[in-house]
Amino acid sequence: MAAHDVWSRALPEEAEFWRYWLTTDHRIARLSPGSADPGLIDPILDSAGPVIHILDVGAGPLTTLGANALAADYDILLHEAGISPPIRTLPMHGERLT
Repeated sequence: MAAHDVWSRALPEEAEFWRYWLTTDHRIARLSPGSADPGLIDPILDSAGPVIHILDVGAGPLTTLGANALAADYDILLHEAGISPPIRTLPMHGERLT
């Protein structure tokens, strides 16, 4: 079976994982201001200019930075859970990035 087929078959399971995750206390950490890992984000901010762009590949419905095929599903799940994220996930194939 081709890698894309394996990936495609796993998408419903991924959405169900996030449905559970968004309806439990797991989501609180990612929704809290300043929830980004300082060891990850501080070096980026320290070396950045006045405007930066960060791509969080594989973020799921809520990025861990605080500020894809499942983006539409994530929007539905967030709506069902009554969550309005500070930064919305956009559809993009991380595998196609160069």
